[in-house]
Amino acid sequence: MTANIAQMMDEKLDKMALDITANISQSLKEVTERVAQRLEKVLPNIINVDQSGFVVGRNSCNNIRRLLNVIQLSHQQKLPSMVMSLDAEKAFDRVEWPFLLGQTFCSWVKLLYNRPLAAVGINWQTFSYFPLARGTRQGCPLSPLLFAMVIEPLAEAIRNSPDIAGICAGEKDHKIALYADDILLFVTNQQTSVPVVLEIVNQFNEFSGSHQGFTYLGISITLSLEALYKANFVPLLKCIRDDLDRWISLPLSLLGRISLLKMNILPRLLYHFQMVPILLNNKTITRVNSCFSTFIWNRKKPRLKMAKLQMSVEEGGLGVPNIRLYQLAAQFGYIVDWINGDPESVWLI
Repeated sequence: MTANIAQMMDEKLDKMALDITANISQSLKEVTERVAQRLEKVLPNIINVDQSGFVVGRNSCNNIRRLLNVIQLSHQQKLPSMVMSLDAEKAFDRVEWPFLLGQTFCSWVKLLYNRPLAAVGINWQTFSYFPLARGTRQGCPLSPLLFAMVIEPLAEAIRNSPDIAGICAGEKDHKIALYADDILLFVTNQQTSVPVVLEIVNQFNEFSGSHQGFTYLGISITLSLEALYKANFVPLLKCIRDDLDRWISLPLSLLGRISLLKMNILPRLLYHFQMVPILLNNKTITRVNSCFSTFIWNRKKPRLKMAKLQMSVEEGGLGVPNIRLYQLAAQFGYIVDWINGDPESVWLI
């Protein structure tokens, strides 16, 4: 049950980089789902709100908004400060079991990781099995929860260090924000704070087996809010336009083309809507809708107006994504958090 095959496959054809996909057995996945369901109930109580990854009820949008707010606060107060970005190299593969596992509940985890085996498969040919000594399984529901626990001691050490000066906003001292292994540090007094950060990171790497590299969540961060559009939406919209131009010749039906917009294009736009506090102007939205229409009708004259296509099926439309409404909904979500004073919304400064 604890054996799995690591299948070698091309991750990016242009670079011919090899990716390893290790799928777990169905029986093992069912057991880990039960253990994960129990663990995720207590994680919000033991993992600080600074960590927004893999914890129920938390959102990665918090980290981006928090970062942008801290940058603006530093500019307003003319406060010498810096943002450090850490990204754990092969984070899940470097989890050391003795560092993570304890007793009682963790005995289940030990059972699941008791003498696991793996084999390499190339071109569907499987080679000899070998034992594993560290890391968590890909596709395992328990893996992200375990990693959230692994990285928390590093975050706690940075929060509690009196030698690391964060950026203060009212009563809140902003030092660290995490989304899984993507870590942001907000520091002042750089000459004293940075060496202490590096020392803590090195100590954590030594004990946990992790390796932090200086390299955030797919969003280009700029010093001013005004520059966010050019840094993020301009390249995104160009990429979307290029993709639609390339896919327009595919033999897809009308509904198939709309499904492609929903499954591929909309998630990319929605992610940026949620992360970046900017509303697209009418001209940009019109351009996006024009690209959608050209793709849907395969460069032929549209038979229906976009406004009609964007209506629900029950209303006589085809449910084409309404970009204007999606971006408004994404921003209104933050307004609701602000009004309710959500304690999980650490971006509120």
